[in-house]
Amino acid sequence: MLYQLCDSTHLYQTFKNDFDVHARLAQLGATDLNLEVLGETADALGMTADFSSPESTAHCTPLTANLRAAVRHVYSGQNAKICKRGGKGIDGSSKLSVE
Repeated sequence: MLYQLCDSTHLYQTFKNDFDVHARLAQLGATDLNLEVLGETADALGMTADFSSPESTAHCTPLTANLRAAVRHVYSGQNAKICKRGGKGIDGSSKLSVE
C-alpha cells in the first residue's frame, strides 16, 4: 500500500475530491484546485467564498476548514448521544455524518 504513494495516478484518483487536500493546497497558493469541492463545502456551511484569485482562495479556505472542523466536532458529540439512545438519531435515522 505504501508504494501507491509513488503512483501519481493513484494519488490523483484518491484525493481529487478531498476537501482537506484542496483546502491545504489553496492555503499554499496552488492554482490547480477543485474549486467545486471547496465551493460546495462553503455553500453547505452558509459561507460566502471568493475563489476569483489564488490569494482570495487562500484567504477564505482556512475559515471554511475551521468551520467544517467545528461542525464535525458538534456532530461527533451528537453521534455519542445517538449511541446512548440505542443508535437512533433525532429523526429516527441510525447515523449522522458530515462529509
